[in-house]
Amino acid sequence: MTTRLNLQNKNIKSLFVFLLLIFVNFKCFSQNDGKWTVGAAKFSIAKGQPANPVIESMASELPSAILSRIGHLLERNIRIDEVYERKIQEVNEQLISLALQLSAEIKKRDSLVLGNFTEGQLKSRIREEDKKIEEIQKKINSALTEKQNLIEKSQIEIEDAMYKNSSELTEGEKWLNLIEHFFIKKDALYSSENIVFYREDASVLYASDFTEPSSAAFARRAYSENINALITGEISILNDFFSVSIKVYSYPAGKVIGELVEVGLISDYESVVASAAQKIIPFLTNSIPLLLNIKIILPESASSQQIEGEPSDTPQASSPALNDITVFIDDIIVDYNSPVTLDSGVHTILVSSEKYKTLSTTYFFEGNTLYNADFTLEDLEENFLKISTKKGNEGRFLLNGIEIFNEELSSSVTGNISINGKNILGQFVNEDGASAFFYVPEKLTYNGSHVTIDPKIFDRDEYIDTRRKIMYASYSLFIVSLIPTFYSYGNYLNQVKLYNKGVVEYSTAVNAQNNLRIFQGISIGCAVLWGYELFRYLLAANSVLPQKAVMEK
Repeated sequence: MTTRLNLQNKNIKSLFVFLLLIFVNFKCFSQNDGKWTVGAAKFSIAKGQPANPVIESMASELPSAILSRIGHLLERNIRIDEVYERKIQEVNEQLISLALQLSAEIKKRDSLVLGNFTEGQLKSRIREEDKKIEEIQKKINSALTEKQNLIEKSQIEIEDAMYKNSSELTEGEKWLNLIEHFFIKKDALYSSENIVFYREDASVLYASDFTEPSSAAFARRAYSENINALITGEISILNDFFSVSIKVYSYPAGKVIGELVEVGLISDYESVVASAAQKIIPFLTNSIPLLLNIKIILPESASSQQIEGEPSDTPQASSPALNDITVFIDDIIVDYNSPVTLDSGVHTILVSSEKYKTLSTTYFFEGNTLYNADFTLEDLEENFLKISTKKGNEGRFLLNGIEIFNEELSSSVTGNISINGKNILGQFVNEDGASAFFYVPEKLTYNGSHVTIDPKIFDRDEYIDTRRKIMYASYSLFIVSLIPTFYSYGNYLNQVKLYNKGVVEYSTAVNAQNNLRIFQGISIGCAVLWGYELFRYLLAANSVLPQKAVMEK
C-alpha cells in the first residue's frame, strides 16, 4: 500500500513538472521583451501656403503633441510578415557589407600587378587574394540563399496563418495546434514589443538627410537608428481652420501602415491633436481585427421575440419595437444588423432608445477574432414619488430645472415626481426666490413613496463667510495666547533653577508656576474655542451639500 502511494505521489510530481515546463516553454515562445521605437518628423507645409509664424510653429509642435498623447503604456503586436521583414533586412545589410568587401578585395588584387614583385611573388599574392575573394563570394551566395529561403518561408507561414485565422477549426484541431505551439517555436505566433519614443523623449523630432520617407536610403538610415515607425504630416491653413494629413511609415520596409486627415479650428488645436493620436494608436499597436455580433433582446413586455444582430432575411431594424434603437461604439453610430469590424483593444458599446433604458458596457477585446454581445432591453419605469416639506413651506419643487406641480393639490408645497428607480437631485425654491437643494436616495425612489424635506433657506455664502471669519479670529486669538504662555514657561524654568541654587525664595518660584498655569489655561481655552469654531465652519461649508430626504412618518 505504501509503495503504491509513493508511486502516485511521484506521478503527480512528474505531471506537475511537465505542465510547468510546458507553461514556461509557451511563455518563452510567445513573448518578446524587445522595444518598438516610434518617432515623429517635423511636419511639412503644403505647397502654396504663405509662410507665417503660426504654421511654422504648428509644424514643429504638432508631432510632439501627438506623441505625448499616444503615451508610453502601449504594446506592438508583431506579426509574422514583420518578423520576416526584419530578418530579410538583416540579410540585406549583410549583403551590402559583403559587396563592399568584395569590391575592395578585387581592387586590391588588381593593384598587385603595379607592385614591385617578382613573378613568383606576384602569383603567390594573387592566389591569396583569389582565396579571399572566393570566400567572400561563398558568403554572398550563402546570404542570397538564406534570403531566398526567408522569402519562401515567409510566404508559406503567412498563407498558413491566414488560412488558420480564416477557417473554423474543430476543438480537436485547436488542441493539436496548441500542443504543436507548446513544443515547436512557430514564427507565426504573435509576439509583442513595448512601444517607446525615439530617444525616449516625445519632444525630440527625428531628422534625416533624406527627404522621402519611403525611399530605400531613408528606410536604411532610419532603421539603423532604431526607428521602427515614423509619423509624418503635411499642414495647410485656410482662414481659421487648419488641416493636417498624416502618414505613418514602418521600417525597415519603409511602407505606409496608416493614413488619416484631421480638420479643425486653430483655436481647437488640442481636440485635433487628441483625435489624431487616438486614430494613430491602432496603426502603432497593429491591432488584430475582430468581428462583433450584437444581439438586441426585447423585454417581455414588448415582445418575446429575440432578433439577432446577424445577416438574415429579416434584419433587426424591420421590427417596429427596434426602430428607435441606436447603437454606438466609441461614440460612433454603427449598423448592428450585421457583424461590426473592430480593432482589438478597449471599446465602449452603448445602446440608446427613447422607449427603454440606456445600456452601456466597456470591454477589452483581445485574444479572439469573433465576439458576441447580448443586450437585454429594460422598460422605463413610469413610477411616481410624492415629496413635500415638513413645515408646509410655501414654494415650488424643481427637478433638473423643471418645475414639478400637481394640479390636483391646492398649492405646490407637495409634488409628484416621475422616477425610474434612481437617485433624485432637486431644488426647493420659496416665494422670495431663495432655494435649498435636496436629494432622494435610491432606496426611497419606489412607486408610491412619500418623502419629506426640511428646507433650510438662507444665504449660505454669507453664512459660510461669517463662520470663516470667526474661525480665523479664534485661531489668531489662540496663536496670540501662546506668546505669554511660552514666556511664562521660560520664566518658570529660570526661577526653578535660581531657587535650586538658593538665589531666589520659594514663594517667587511658586508665583512663576501659578502664572504659567494661568496662561496655559488661557491658551487651552483659546485652542478649544478655535476647535469649536473650526467645527462650526466645516458644518457651514457642508451646508451647501443637498439635504437628504426622509420617509414621511
